[in-house]
Amino acid sequence: MTTYTDTFGGANIYPSEVDYSSTALAADITLSWPEETSTSQNLATKIMDVTPASAGLSITLPPANGTGTGQTILFNNRGASTFTVKRADGVQVVTIASGTLWQVYLTNNSNAAGTWVALQYGASTSQVNASSLAGNGIVATGTLLAQSVPVTQFNSNYTTGTQDRATMFVWTGAGGTLTLPAPTAVGGNWFCYLRNSGSGAIVADPAGTILIDGGATLSFQPGESAIIVTDGANYFTIGFGQSATFAFDFTSINVAGSGNYTLTGTELNRIAYSFTGTLTGNRTIIVPATVQQYWVTNATTGAYNFTIKTSAGSGVLVASGSRSILYCDGTNVVNADTGGLAVPIQVSDGGTGATTAGAARINLGASAVGDAVFTAVDGNAAYAALGVAPSGVVVGGTF
Repeated sequence: MTTYTDTFGGANIYPSEVDYSSTALAADITLSWPEETSTSQNLATKIMDVTPASAGLSITLPPANGTGTGQTILFNNRGASTFTVKRADGVQVVTIASGTLWQVYLTNNSNAAGTWVALQYGASTSQVNASSLAGNGIVATGTLLAQSVPVTQFNSNYTTGTQDRATMFVWTGAGGTLTLPAPTAVGGNWFCYLRNSGSGAIVADPAGTILIDGGATLSFQPGESAIIVTDGANYFTIGFGQSATFAFDFTSINVAGSGNYTLTGTELNRIAYSFTGTLTGNRTIIVPATVQQYWVTNATTGAYNFTIKTSAGSGVLVASGSRSILYCDGTNVVNADTGGLAVPIQVSDGGTGATTAGAARINLGASAVGDAVFTAVDGNAAYAALGVAPSGVVVGGTF
């Protein structure tokens, strides 16, 4: 049997090391590992004296997966302006103010960006660096922290987690589900953004029995968006922008029984309502005292009054088997149409322009003689209307 010997003992193999360099930073630069370049410029050395020519300049680290973990670089800012050190993917690692020394060292090299940690040297007082405070929803911009909303487009079902805090999800598919994490797993202030830019509905579905806006799920039609946030128990939306195309919806509610029935949860803020069930007494549907329209179908059975009203205001009685368009003005529920049909309807609008049969016939072109003949009770009366003497015999009598 052949035996293989690990010559290097399993330790990391680092690129060729250059101990020191001095860099006059006049523009943004990207460093290279010494073994990956044939030039002597912009090398990642163990110690780097950097003199930035102006504020706002940056140094980008080499790809982390081109070296081993434990690689270190010490930056010494010998200029009058602050400069920034960034990972290979452009994310800030540390901002280095004038006269300070910071060492960055690599703890994860599984990808080009890697995980870099910054440690200040020679500080007489504690100083917080914005880069070390950045996280989900927060990004370091120079020496300051700023809000961050990373955008993720997706077109297949996705389950969110702790790592998705402050992420904006943009749906681009035909129909799917965005599963929200259990609030106990992500904390009482976890949030994300959801926008439907697809061609079908994307459903926000909390894990388990958790509710969102009082319902088990919440469907986002194309063009709709909202911020989704948890209080640690359930989910709520902020600024749920509904598309006008899909704003009209329908719900059917069984309201069998008698007395007051108050709309709650997902029954609220709908447009078309069909109320069903057998009434055992007068039934009153209580709606919020907020401006809203209600297209109501009373499909209940039972010879009892059925009324739509606010808790403290007046309402409208809707007869069994009938439909009404109502609205709440913020205080009372009122009928949207209280006017009748204006009569007479003019001939030009398809009517007769009259309120009597005789006037209608005249308006429609009948002459006085023709009208008299049309309304004659018998043949003699018709002849009389025509001014002709009767003659001969006709069926049913003689003239």
